[in-house]
Amino acid sequence: MTKEQREPDMIAPASPLPSIWNPVVALKRMDNDRGLLASLVEYFFEDTPVLLNELPLAISRTDSLEATRAAHSIKGLCSNFEATDAISCAHQMEKACREGNFDLASRLLPLLHKRIDELRVSLAEWTTAQESSGNN
Repeated sequence: MTKEQREPDMIAPASPLPSIWNPVVALKRMDNDRGLLASLVEYFFEDTPVLLNELPLAISRTDSLEATRAAHSIKGLCSNFEATDAISCAHQMEKACREGNFDLASRLLPLLHKRIDELRVSLAEWTTAQESSGNN
């Protein structure tokens, strides 16, 4: 495997044993309103697939403005959940796109997808747990 095929070195997890997101902090931001947090989870599930489809198209067109916008939107969605690894990756993507570094942006795409997929799974588990416990 070449260096280009591996995950870029500059994106390290925020901690040695990272959690995917921080529900305590996310709930605190929502004034402990689980319904509001659940709504943000729904928005995340609706919006991230669209943005993750737009991003590589914008990168392939070398459209810095649209690619930066998509990466910034992904970063904002992840920020609702204190998903530090996903936020960090989206931030790196946003910076690469803003600077027109489309080679780096292309190499970051698989890692961004991985981080978003991890977050999706974790949020889905949280949603299921909330529904099972009647908290939603």
